[in-house]
Order: sequence, then C-alpha cells, then structure tokens
Amino acid sequence: MAAISDRYEARDESAPKAPVKRRWGRMTVRHFFSLCWQALVAWFEDSAPRHGAAIAYYTLFAIAPVLVLVIGIAGLAFGEEAVRGEIVAQISGLIGREGAEAVQSILQKASEPREGIGATVLGLVGLVFAGTGAFLELQAALNKVWEVKAKTTSTFDVKSLVVRRLRSLGVVVSIGFLLMVSLAVNAAVHAAVNLLGSLTTGFPFLVLVVNQVVNLVVSALLFAVLYRVLPDVRLGWRDVAIGSIVTAVLFAIGQRLIGLYLGNSALASPFGAAGTIAIILVWVYYSTQIVLLGAELTRVFASDARGEAAPSEGAVKREPAPAS
Repeated sequence: MAAISDRYEARDESAPKAPVKRRWGRMTVRHFFSLCWQALVAWFEDSAPRHGAAIAYYTLFAIAPVLVLVIGIAGLAFGEEAVRGEIVAQISGLIGREGAEAVQSILQKASEPREGIGATVLGLVGLVFAGTGAFLELQAALNKVWEVKAKTTSTFDVKSLVVRRLRSLGVVVSIGFLLMVSLAVNAAVHAAVNLLGSLTTGFPFLVLVVNQVVNLVVSALLFAVLYRVLPDVRLGWRDVAIGSIVTAVLFAIGQRLIGLYLGNSALASPFGAAGTIAIILVWVYYSTQIVLLGAELTRVFASDARGEAAPSEGAVKREPAPAS
C-alpha cells in the first residue's frame, strides 16, 4: 500500500511541476494494472464504504424525485408511460420484481397531480431539493477522492449553495437526456431488425450486441458527466474519458453480480414489509462502491497523464492527513 499511502506526503507547493504527459497508446499492460492497484488502495484509504452508506441513505429519498424528473425529460420524446415502463423493466432486471414493484409504487405516488398552483410549485421545489441531495453527498465523496474541499466562509454562502444545487440538477437533466438517446437508439435498432428480419436469422443476436454496446456507451457518458461536473476540480473531458469507460465496464459486470446475489439470497426475509427497502439500499450501496472505485481510477489515470488537477473556483486543496 506504500504506492498510494505516500500521496499525502508533503509537497513543495512553491516549485511548480510540469505535468507528466503520457500517451495512452504507449502505456504498458504492467503500468495499467499498477494504476488500477493504486486506485484500489486509494478506494480503501478514502473510506469508500462509509461514503457509500451515506449516499445509499440519501438515495432512498432521492429515487422518486430523480426518476420523476428523468421520466419527465425523456417522456418529451417517447411519452411518460413508455419511459416509466422501460425504467421499471430495467430495475426489475437489476434488483428483482419486488424491488421494481416498490419503485413503481413510489413513482405513481410521486407523479400524482397536486391541487392548486402553490402545492404544485412546492412539490417541484421539493423534487429538486430531494433529488439533488444524493448528488451533493456524492460530490463530497468525489471531492475527497481528488483531495479538495469547498472554501469555508464565516457567512452563509447562498450563491455557493445555489450553484451546487444547479450542478446536481444538471446531472439529473443529463441522465434524462442520455436515457432519451438510449431509448431512441434502441428503438431504431428494433425498427431496423423488423425491416430486415426476413433476410437473415442472425439479427436477434445483433440486437443483443447493439443493445449492450449502447448501454455501455450511455453508461460511460453518464460517468463522464458525473466525474467532470460534480467534483470541485478543473477537469477536461479527456481527463475523465479512460476512467469513465473502465467504470462503465466494471459497472455492467458488477450489476450482473449484484443482481445474481439479490436474486438468490433471502436478504428481504428478515425485514418483513421493509424488505424491498433493504434490497434497494443494498443495491445502491454496492453500485456506489463501483462508482467511487471508478472515481479513484479516473483520478490516477488523469494524474498519470497530466499531473494533479487544480481545484476549481471556490475550492482549495485538502490539508494533508497528520502522520499517525
């Protein structure tokens, strides 16, 4: 663990260091796995399990508002019922039928129209604040990964609070847009298969392959948005590209393994009526671990390619941990 444990050693901040530029095409397999090992060790040192538990708790309250906003955005092109059905089907494949039914029930309650303009406005404000809460917690975890923190002020900074909420809301909007793109591509693929299906019997396999590729691309784009927008560091799209792609692959594999575990375990039994909530929490917790590991991968890849990223406006480098 010495490779990454030493990252908190004192640095000579007065002497600027030229970033180390490395071409990905020239990276050796050994160096690639060395970076992956550094990311894994950093994942342990940055208390990812504890951050994952906090994010899972916030996500439990953010599921409904986030999905309502996402469905509202993607529903502009495909209709809310179609998008809702697709999301529930995807959730069913990940956490099982009971968990999907619980999410569907939550969505129905959250989507019920409210009487009066005042109630509607309050409902929308509540959706935004509840929906962005989980992303703010994720932002705090990503800031720890990048060793930065928001500047502390003696007064309540309304501007900073609004900006952080808007950034989180922007991530939610991006999720809705990417879902819309994913649905459009999948619909186009199925339409092409229906037109050409009589020519060959190999198209069902092609549909499966294309769907998997589309899902990976959409996941990689989503992780790129998360890793570039949420942490308080100056990053370019190239800085997060490799980490986002690797995370998308890990996430796809991890989701299958988590789904197998939840589908073959009696996790919900001891919790009775709250069993579906326990399933959702466990699924979010383990999914978050993959996301945070991907953030560590993104950091070590970006740092190896161009050096340490500078804090963004309104943020500073975190103080080195005292030696024990």
